[in-house]
This record gives sequence, structure tokens and C-alpha cells, in this order.
Amino acid sequence: MITEIKNTILESYQVRKGKKKKTAFINYIEDLCNEKDIPCTVEKKGINRNIVMGASPEECEMIVGGHYDTCARMLVPNFITPRNGFMFILYQILLTLLMLIPGLLVSFPVAYVTDLIAPDKDLAVPAGMLSYGVTTMILCAMMMVGPANKHTANDNTSGVITVLNTMLTMTPEQRSKVCFVLFDNEEVGLLGSSAFISMHKDAKKNIPMVNLDCVSDGDYLFARLPSCHKKHDFFAKFTAAMEGSAERHGMNPRIAAKGIYPSDQMHFKQGIGVACLNRSKLVGMYMNRIHTRRDTVFTDRNIDCLTEGLIELVGEDNA
Repeated sequence: MITEIKNTILESYQVRKGKKKKTAFINYIEDLCNEKDIPCTVEKKGINRNIVMGASPEECEMIVGGHYDTCARMLVPNFITPRNGFMFILYQILLTLLMLIPGLLVSFPVAYVTDLIAPDKDLAVPAGMLSYGVTTMILCAMMMVGPANKHTANDNTSGVITVLNTMLTMTPEQRSKVCFVLFDNEEVGLLGSSAFISMHKDAKKNIPMVNLDCVSDGDYLFARLPSCHKKHDFFAKFTAAMEGSAERHGMNPRIAAKGIYPSDQMHFKQGIGVACLNRSKLVGMYMNRIHTRRDTVFTDRNIDCLTEGLIELVGEDNA
């Protein structure tokens, strides 16, 4: 791994939320690419600023990407179980119910006080419902625009560093085959990748895409293949390269076209979602620290494993 770049990003650019922080990071990436003589373009569409490096999206053989924006701080983690749909849905329901509690705690006192102030005007119920709705909307907004989470080692500083590490480790000839993209605004609804495919429509349908999102915490290398994986040789090569690299690095590969992993690869017909996870007997593979101050685990081995696998996938120089 290119240790200097890893340390710089973890120490100086781990928070990439808000225009000022994002701009500082974009400037760092542009300077890095200029220094290494690597093409770099910041593509702007709406509120999105995607960083596109290496080969152009129209001329590449594959896209390697990950989102660079970071999330707001939450009290509870975004708990993900890609191979356990029941647990995944159950947690989302529980999280939704948990978000309803503050609204209830506010609405009843508001209704009570309103009834005391104006007992003859039947305003208690409307006032309670309004306060409930406003409180719930504020909580939802805080999940997206609230104070930045200062700890983003896994989500998704790990993906950013893996993209850069792979790009900089490749030879110029290998790099000429790959478009490297750091997407904006994944945390607020996959907006950056949506903007990217609207600008590069061929990439949506015809270019294999590997999305690196939360890859530094866990011994299990999870890759969710697209439904079309049997129609293209690329996915068999991807599986072989990643399984081989995982074996050499002491990781456990779980690569198949099943599982739930909502991230930027969902916009690409040939998109692969890659993450690293832990495992328990109760829920299977899981991710349990992201979006909180506990997101501090950064395992170099995982980044080296993915870098090696991706470089093997691109192939040796022809010279």
C-alpha cells in the first residue's frame, strides 16, 4: 500500500462532507494526479462533483469506483447484513420505529399544553400531529445534513484509498484500460453515480463496474455480482482474481449474484458491489460500525488484497 497517501487522507481528509471539505479533498486529488501525470477531470452536474481519473469512461475496459462523500453522525450504526434479508429488513423497521419515538415524546406534551391554553378550539390534536411531523422530518434531515461523522475509516475512506492505491500501483498501460471514479453524494441517495451515468450512458449498460464501499473492516470479502454475470466472461475472471487474492491474504471470499448491498453499483447493469464484513452464527455476514464514532477500523491487508485482485483482473502489460 502507498502508506503516505493513506496517512494523509486519514489524518487530513477523513471528513468529506459539505462544500468546503469536499473542495479541499478534490484539490488534493487533482494535485496528486497532476504530480503522477494521470488525467483527472471533475465532472459537475447539479450538486454533484464526481472525480474521474485515468482512462475516459468512453474508452475504458472497466470502471473502478467508490464514493468519497461522508455521512452525518448517527447515534446508532447503519447495520447491514447482505446475505440475511430478514435481519436486514427487521433492522430497518426497528430503526424506523426508533425514529418515531422522539416525535411521540414531543407531540403529547404539545397537545396537552395546547388544550390547556385553548380548551374550546379543538386545536390539541392538530397541534400534536404538526409537532410530531415536524420532529420526525427534522430527525430525517439530520441523518443527511446533520453534523459530519468525524470517523469514516471504513465508510468510505477505505474505498477511496483502495481506488487510489490501485490506480497508482498499476503501470501506465494497465491504467489506460481503467476509468477510476470517486462519486459524490452516495450518502444522500446515490446521486453522484446517477449523475455520472446520465453523462456517460454507454457506461450504464456496457462497461463492467467494480464499486468499493466499506472494505477495511472484516475478514470476509463480499462481492455482489449483477444478474447478468453468466453472460459475460468478465465476471468469471473477476471471481477468479478476487478468490485467488483473498486466499493469498487470508480472507474469506463470498462472491455470488445474491445478497443486498445498496450502493453506487446499482446504477450500472454490469455493476459489482464489493465490501468487507465480519461474520457471526446468528446473522451471518454483517457490518455494524459505520455512521458512528466507532467507524475507526482500517485493515491494510484488505486494501492490499483488493488492489492485487483488481490488478490481476486488468492483466499484465503487453510489452
